[in-house]
Amino acid sequence: LFIAGWSYAKIAVDLPSVAILPVLLDPENGELLQPTRLTDRSGTVTLTTLANPGIERRYLAVDPDAPQHLSPQLLRAVVAHLDPTFWENPGYSLKELQNPEPQTIAERLASEILLWKEPDSSNRAIRMRMLAAQLVNTYGRTQVLEWYLNCAYFGHLAYGAESAAQLYFEKSAQDLTLGEAALLTVLLDSPALNPIDAPGAILEAQRLFLASMAESGVITTADFSSALRQEIDVRPSIADPQSAAPAFTRLATVQLNEVMR
Repeated sequence: LFIAGWSYAKIAVDLPSVAILPVLLDPENGELLQPTRLTDRSGTVTLTTLANPGIERRYLAVDPDAPQHLSPQLLRAVVAHLDPTFWENPGYSLKELQNPEPQTIAERLASEILLWKEPDSSNRAIRMRMLAAQLVNTYGRTQVLEWYLNCAYFGHLAYGAESAAQLYFEKSAQDLTLGEAALLTVLLDSPALNPIDAPGAILEAQRLFLASMAESGVITTADFSSALRQEIDVRPSIADPQSAAPAFTRLATVQLNEVMR
C-alpha cells in the first residue's frame, strides 16, 4: 500500500486542475475561443492574427434545445469514430494504461488542453487518464463532448466545429448533413488532409468512414447511400492571414508548429 501510494503521488504531482476548463472555454470570454495573435516585442502592435479571415470562433452547445447547438449528425459521427462507448465509459481506458495515444474523447481533451506541454511518456499517459476520469466525474460526459468539439483542431487554422463548418462549407455546424459531419470527423485524426489543402484524400477518407458507420450499424444503409449521393460544396480556397511582418510570421509559425507536435 505504501509503494502504491508513493507511486500515485509521484505520478499525480503538479497535475493540472480540471477547474481551468470552464475558464478557458467560457462561451463568452474563454481564451481558447480567441485566435492567437503575434505582436511586436512591446505587445501593443499586432503583426498578424492566426485565423482564417472572416471566420469567427463561436461556441455551440450539445443540447439540441439550445438556440445555437451542434448538429446531431456531427455528435453521432464523432462519438462513433473516436469513442463508441462514450456514453457508458468513465472517460478513460485501462486496457492500454500506458499508451500515450488518447483512447477516449475525455482523454483527448485532457491531452490537448491540460497536458499539451508534456512530452509523451508512460507517466503522461497515466496522468492523461487520471485527468480524463476527473473531467467526466466533475463535469459529465455532455460537457466534455461540448468542450472538445468547441476547441478541437480541424486543420487550416480552424479550431472548433463551428469555425470548421464555416470555413469548409460556409454554413453553421448546427446545419451539417451526415456527409459533411463525417468529413469533419475524419479531420480530427488527419487535420492536414482538409478539403482546402487535400480535397481528394479527405473525400476518400469520408467515404470509408461512412462505410464503417454503416457496417457497425451506427447508420442505416439508406443513410449511407443518401450521404454518398450528396454533393458536398467545399470552399476551394481562402486568403491567408495578412501580416505586417511576413518573414517574421512565417518563422514564428514554423516554430509554433514544432512546439505543438
